[in-house]
Amino acid sequence: ETNVDSLQFNSGASSYTVDNNGNFLILNGAGIVNNSGGGQTLVSSGNNGTFQFSNSSSAANAVFNINNTYAYLQFSDNSTAANSTINNNNGTLLLLSSATAGSATITNNAYFYLYGNSQAGSASITNNLNMVLNNSSSLGTAVINNVGTSSQIVFNGDPTGVIPGSTAGSATITNGGILDF
Repeated sequence: ETNVDSLQFNSGASSYTVDNNGNFLILNGAGIVNNSGGGQTLVSSGNNGTFQFSNSSSAANAVFNINNTYAYLQFSDNSTAANSTINNNNGTLLLLSSATAGSATITNNAYFYLYGNSQAGSASITNNLNMVLNNSSSLGTAVINNVGTSSQIVFNGDPTGVIPGSTAGSATITNGGILDF
């Protein structure tokens, strides 16, 4: 496990690909700071490989490729996916504890979970498999294309009513799969 404030790419820096190769990288300050003008790609390819953003950190405009069944991209504690591009090809994307997807472009081919007041923000989301909202989470004003007959968006609530349920917010959803409220 490596815990850092940020990954900073200075003006004039080349475009890089950073692969966590099954390791755990926590960004708990500024997050990604990309002043380079070039695209920065972060890949999670190994088992349990995780990129975690917390403490209001930002993914800026990075590109993420989550390629392994046991790989994770996690945003928590008011962090944001900002203007990033997220390709969840086979792993898990998590928004927790008031995190937001910001204005990210997200393609979900595996598992996408929202918990604890997290928001999809104004993201553009293509969901090809499984998206689940829990515990006061919301789709915000996101534009979502739920494609394929096996794709699903599930809205869970607390049956006791103690914790407010999840909502579609003001999202625009084009549905070709399953919506479960």
